[in-house]
Amino acid sequence: MTNSIILDKSQIKFYPNNFSAVANIGMVNGNQEIIRKAEKFDLNKKNEYHITIIWTRTWEKIQEILNSLSEIERKSRISELKILIDSFESNIELLDEFYYIEKHYEDKNPLETRKSIIQMIDIENIGEFYDKLSQLFEHKFLVPLWHITLYTTSDNPENTLRWIWIYSQTQFQQLNPVRL
Repeated sequence: MTNSIILDKSQIKFYPNNFSAVANIGMVNGNQEIIRKAEKFDLNKKNEYHITIIWTRTWEKIQEILNSLSEIERKSRISELKILIDSFESNIELLDEFYYIEKHYEDKNPLETRKSIIQMIDIENIGEFYDKLSQLFEHKFLVPLWHITLYTTSDNPENTLRWIWIYSQTQFQQLNPVRL
């Protein structure tokens, strides 16, 4: 079973301070089996659902490239980036593919473990978007692993609704995901 969400440009917010872009997609209908598993793992339902269109690693590289440009060229590329983001529209297919993941953050003080249930998604036209992004910045950006975090928790009470960053298929596999 799959569901689709139409993503239009009004749902995408561009954050020029870090060149990221996030699409707020509203609420996702709950799968009863996944709801039960989330309760079993004592996870919290997210109060919003989003898809990060331009991820941290991508915007870090964008920032590096922009810093190497003249002021005029930098402003031009930022303007073109905003146009690219503002023009992006797509259909998002919510796949019937759910995973339980855990990540131990050894670099946090105090140490922290986060747990989540994610749902895999397909985003129509995202490959073309990343091709244009790569062309704009003359750098081949990897297309991230697309998913939505549905439920999450942390042993740090301040982060009970924080997600686990999953940028690539390799990183995802390193988390030893359990298909639900």
